[in-house]
Amino acid sequence: MLQLVNQILDFRKIQNGKMRLHVSSFDLNEMVHSFQKEFRVLSEENEVSFSFQLQDEPIMIWADKEKLSIVVRNIISNAFKFTPSGGSIFVTTGLTEDEKKCYVRVEDNGVGIPQNKLTEIFERFSQGENAKNPYYQGTGIGLALSKEIVNLHHGFIQAESSAGQGSVFTVEFLLDKDHYKPSEVDFYMSDGQAPEDMEGTGLSLDNQEDSLARDVEFDTSLPSLLLVEDNKDLCNMIKLQLEDKFNIQIANNGIEGLKKVHLYHPDIVVTDQMMPEMDGLEMLQAMRKDFQISHIPVIILTAKNDDGAKTRAITLGLMPISRNHLVRNTSWPESNNYFRNVSCSAIAFANKWKTSTRRLIAMNNSW
Repeated sequence: MLQLVNQILDFRKIQNGKMRLHVSSFDLNEMVHSFQKEFRVLSEENEVSFSFQLQDEPIMIWADKEKLSIVVRNIISNAFKFTPSGGSIFVTTGLTEDEKKCYVRVEDNGVGIPQNKLTEIFERFSQGENAKNPYYQGTGIGLALSKEIVNLHHGFIQAESSAGQGSVFTVEFLLDKDHYKPSEVDFYMSDGQAPEDMEGTGLSLDNQEDSLARDVEFDTSLPSLLLVEDNKDLCNMIKLQLEDKFNIQIANNGIEGLKKVHLYHPDIVVTDQMMPEMDGLEMLQAMRKDFQISHIPVIILTAKNDDGAKTRAITLGLMPISRNHLVRNTSWPESNNYFRNVSCSAIAFANKWKTSTRRLIAMNNSW
C-alpha cells in the first residue's frame, strides 16, 4: 500500500511539473542485479524461472537511481503478473550500437498483450485483463509512472508483444548528462555526497542553491512554507495536502532546515520534533537567537504528549496544544488566515499518518 501511495504521489508531482531528478553516476548493471535477490522468493513461490544476462563491463549512467529503480521494478513486477507457473523471465542490459545509450530489457513468455492494447498499457489506470490471477490485477499506475519517469530522463520505453506469445519491454537511456537542464535536476556525486558543480553552466557549488531557487517556479500569490521532516513518505503526504495553498520548500533535518530558513525566509515553518543531526526544538532555538529570522512562526509536530514534553515546550516559549484546542480556541488575525489553514491541515495529517493516535503541536506565537 505504501508503495502504491508513493507512486501516486510521484505521478501527481510529474503531472504538476514539480518532480526534480536527483542525478548521479552509478553502475546500471549493479542496480539491475539487485532485483535478482529482491524477486527471488517470488520466482520460487510462483515456479517462474528468473534469470539475468548483464554486460561484463560496468555501464556507468547519469540518472536518478531511485527513480530508475521504480521503472525496472515496475516492469519486472508486471512480467511476474502475466507469467504463469513454469514460465520464464529474462533480464538483460547492454549498450546500443553507437554506445551513446544503454538499455534494460525484460522478456517473458507469459500470456502476452494483444496488439490493440499495446498503445494503451502506458496510459494511467490501464489494466491488463488476463493476469494469471486476480490477486495480481494491479492498479494501472505502474507502467504509466514508468513512462513519465523515462520521459523525464529523456529516455525511451516500448513494449513488443502478441497475445499468447509473451512480452518484451525495453527501456533506453542516454549515458551522459549533457541532455539535462539545470532547472530539471540536481546533480550529485555518488554515495549521497553533496551536489557537484554543474559543468557548462558557470555555477559554482556555493551558488547552486541560489540558482535552483530561481529555477523553481512559484505562485507569487501564495505564502511560502518550509517543511522540515526526515520521514520521506510523511513529508510527501503533508506536501500533497498543502501544496495548493503554499509554495513549499523541503528540508530533511534541522541543519538543512536552518540553512533553508536563511536562504528562503519562509512565511512559516512546519517541522517534526524528532530528527537526526538537529531536531525541531534545536532548530527553533537557533532561529530565535538569530535576529534576521527570529520573527518567523514555527509549528512543531510531535508524537510526545507526556507531561515532561509539555514542560520542556513551555520552557522554550512554546504553547503545547491539541488540534481541537487550536481550532476551537485560537484567535487568528484576518491577515494570517493561511497560518490557520496550514496548522489545521498539518495537525490533522499528522494525526492520521503518524504512528500514535494522539499528537501535539508545539507552536511559537511570534506573529
